Amino acid sequence: MIVKGWGVPMPLLVMCNGGQAAVEAARVSREAAIRDTHTAEYKQKLREKFVGQAKEYFGVPYARRYWSKDEAEYNSQLFLDCCGLVRKIVRDLKDDFGFEFGPWNQAYQYDTLPITVEREADMLPGDLVFISATYYNPKSKRQKHDIVHVEIWLGEGEKTIGARWQRGHVEIHKSYKFEARSYHSPTYIFKSIDTWLSGECKSHCDAHPWILPHHFIPSEKSIFFTHKPEQTDTSSSCPPDEDASGTESEDEGWPLPQPAQHALSVGTQTRENSD
Repeated sequence: MIVKGWGVPMPLLVMCNGGQAAVEAARVSREAAIRDTHTAEYKQKLREKFVGQAKEYFGVPYARRYWSKDEAEYNSQLFLDCCGLVRKIVRDLKDDFGFEFGPWNQAYQYDTLPITVEREADMLPGDLVFISATYYNPKSKRQKHDIVHVEIWLGEGEKTIGARWQRGHVEIHKSYKFEARSYHSPTYIFKSIDTWLSGECKSHCDAHPWILPHHFIPSEKSIFFTHKPEQTDTSSSCPPDEDASGTESEDEGWPLPQPAQHALSVGTQTRENSD
């Protein structure tokens, strides 16, 4: 099944006297320029860089609230849940990807990746494994497309990189398949990140456009609360497996995006086939 997705390639729109049309024309022109620079070799190098950046976060705890004050994890400078890890990596590499990444959770990430990989054997390192499932707790907020979890394909058998447990850390998991405590009837959906590697991040889902508000003032509960900028990516934004009542950030706002510049250098030789 192919599901459509969204991203945040432009600043907030100024809707007046044809301004929207001008901004749209600029967006189309900019995306075309990015596509021209994202060669097969460029995308392969960026894919490798994406996986490498994920490994930089090994050992980062899931969320502070699951640790006591006398434990080292409680004082960590960074916390990453499943979608928070993916978001952090893409934002770390925004100059290479060529777009700004939105603040929402794993359902947003799912909607921005329209290419479904039908076979496990065709997955490439860096591709994403999404889990669609039903929460046991009827009070848990249902996720868009029922997407409850995401992990990064490592490229070594069924191994993935991800943040999975309340009192866990970002780590390598032996398999993307596991028994969850907060949801049941999982369906594993493989998604290629080739769309992102091509410099595109926008919604391919008509039902979920993922549009930013025109005016945004973050609340203290928002992970984008500017009084503590060092914790922008640290709060839990997708429900942890062990706690279906976990919070999410899909309705939170975020700072105005700035145009990204390419930083990944590649040689003049390009591969015959793209990812």
